[in-house]
Amino acid sequence: MIQLPSILLALGGAVFLSLGTILQWLGHERHGRANPIAWKVSGQPIWWTGIVCSGLGTVCFYAALWVGMISMVQPLSSLHIALTAVGMGWLRKEAVLGYRAWGISMVAVGVLACLVGEVGKESADPPSLLGAVAFMGLILVLGLAALRLPRVADRLAVWSGAVYSISAVSWKAVADLGASLPGLIAGMLFGATYVLGFVLMQAAFRRGGAGAVNASASGVATALPMAAAVWVFSEPVGWMTWVGIVLIASGVVLAGFKRGACKPLPEPPSGLTNQE
Repeated sequence: MIQLPSILLALGGAVFLSLGTILQWLGHERHGRANPIAWKVSGQPIWWTGIVCSGLGTVCFYAALWVGMISMVQPLSSLHIALTAVGMGWLRKEAVLGYRAWGISMVAVGVLACLVGEVGKESADPPSLLGAVAFMGLILVLGLAALRLPRVADRLAVWSGAVYSISAVSWKAVADLGASLPGLIAGMLFGATYVLGFVLMQAAFRRGGAGAVNASASGVATALPMAAAVWVFSEPVGWMTWVGIVLIASGVVLAGFKRGACKPLPEPPSGLTNQE
């Protein structure tokens, strides 16, 4: 495994995915999330800019998966959860305090722990069919459990994260299986699940804020592939990496907790103006 390129690609992907998420949400806000004609958001240039940024981030992410291990790339990619939360706080002129501040910090520390825990490790085992079946069973259980969530936006975000998890695992399988029938099947599964994940994410954006939607979807899309890393690809996931995953998952929950999560920044004293 070539680790440095995968690390740099994963970090670059996190930056572009965060920017793309914020810009897509802004496009939906300007279009009007209550507008029943959802596809007309495509008339917003800022939405298209977000799509381009997300596309660049996605290319970086899948390139990192191609040359690196899932247990390395997925946690690094989750850094865009923290970046999105900070960006949304700045956009809304909100101070990042309380639960949200703790959540962002935990995600950042968790990413660092995963990076340290996985540096120097490699895996050359072929994908396991039995592990793939177990992974799909886990996806099904989570998808059904999400039906109990009260908000539609939360359900859509979880489903989007689960489907994106399948696309990431399928893409990694293509890299390992190469030009074979199983590799072709994995490639078709990757294409189908990536499109479905995108559609579910857009639907979630129309019903919730970018920070909460992105946190839920990305948290699921970070945690689930770690199961595939062990079950499907037999990657050597160490204890520090699991600690990092727990920190990331806990940080996602805190960052998405709205009540008391942030407070508006105070207005400047009268007579004073902001200077560039």
